[in-house]
Amino acid sequence: MPQVLEPSPPASASRTLTFRGVPLPALALLILGPLLVAMINLMIMFALTLQAVLAGIPPRTQAWIGTLYAAAYTVSAYLAGRWTKPSRAMTMLVTTTLGASAIATAAFLAPPSGLWLPLLLGTLVGINAGHYFVPLQARMGDVQVFHTVAWSVACYNASWGMGDALGPFVVGVLKGLSVGWLVLAAWAIGLFHLALVVAAARAPHPASSTHAMASAFASTRRQRLAASAAMLVIIAMYLGLVMTLYSGLGHARGWSERQIGLGLAVLAVPVPLTAPLFALLRHRMQQPWIMLASMVVSAASMAALPMTETWLGSLACLAGAGIGLACVAFHAFYYSNAAPTDRAHAIGVNESVVGLGSVAGPLVLGNLAWTDFTSVLPYRAAAGAIALVAAGIALEFAWSRSRKRE
Repeated sequence: MPQVLEPSPPASASRTLTFRGVPLPALALLILGPLLVAMINLMIMFALTLQAVLAGIPPRTQAWIGTLYAAAYTVSAYLAGRWTKPSRAMTMLVTTTLGASAIATAAFLAPPSGLWLPLLLGTLVGINAGHYFVPLQARMGDVQVFHTVAWSVACYNASWGMGDALGPFVVGVLKGLSVGWLVLAAWAIGLFHLALVVAAARAPHPASSTHAMASAFASTRRQRLAASAAMLVIIAMYLGLVMTLYSGLGHARGWSERQIGLGLAVLAVPVPLTAPLFALLRHRMQQPWIMLASMVVSAASMAALPMTETWLGSLACLAGAGIGLACVAFHAFYYSNAAPTDRAHAIGVNESVVGLGSVAGPLVLGNLAWTDFTSVLPYRAAAGAIALVAAGIALEFAWSRSRKRE
């Protein structure tokens, strides 16, 4: 991959601390960059959904906020991939970093009103995010810190998962204090990220790794298809909860914004917390039984969520749903990165599935709820879809194993 910047002079390079050959400023951007951007994006989207709930917008209409966000991100990432050049990568990172803080400021200061502003700002968040992650990969995509697929996937999941968990939590805590604290937090995150970008730009660019990352096994097409089907329904459930259902459910139950934000954090936090565990269990992933067990837990938790009247009960349900998200996401990313041939195609298919589920989740679940955030229909539909896909995967693998024994 072409390098973005000229290497720093040798005297400067000698003073740069490294980890496995990667300068620490570049490593910090690689790990903390996705975390900070996911965090500020979820801060914005959570604030917009809260405003929509307070404005009395029904779930069938509010669903479009999350759907347009996901659609805008998908289109933006595709377009950014076509016109991003190595020489522009760092400039685009700076622009999108400051753009996220500016969009957050508008979202936090806007009073609850109609639908047009949340739709506009949600779309801008998606466009901005798409033009961040593509240049980041153009700049850092050839850097291999870990030598195994499992630990690389674990690092990636820990980064975006922690960002998704922190975003709603920070909004829930600071919104009860003052909107000014939210604006200050948005710019603090943006400026810290800007410092990471500048430090990475000044550091010598790490050399591309010439060796392929080791995987415990080469994934099969059947494994990748199973994980894609599971990822489709799990990510639809996740984005449907975050972008449409849970804020309205919490408001109807009389829970505070801090409680709702903490609930969404509990939903996402299993992703970073379990990432090292799944990396250690990678040798047991040739069969999908761990993934299927997590999907059963997720389906049961989703079905029980609208029937819980207490906030603590909802936290237990959200944690169960998050376990399925964490396990399925790890399997899907691992299988696509462990493809024996045409790895880029396998990764692209997985990302397309994530995009499709992200677009469909808020829209489908919001329309099933229609005007009532407490309706059990969208929750049971999501639970049924997850259980149905899990059953189909289990039957297919069991049938395949029985054929091999004959």
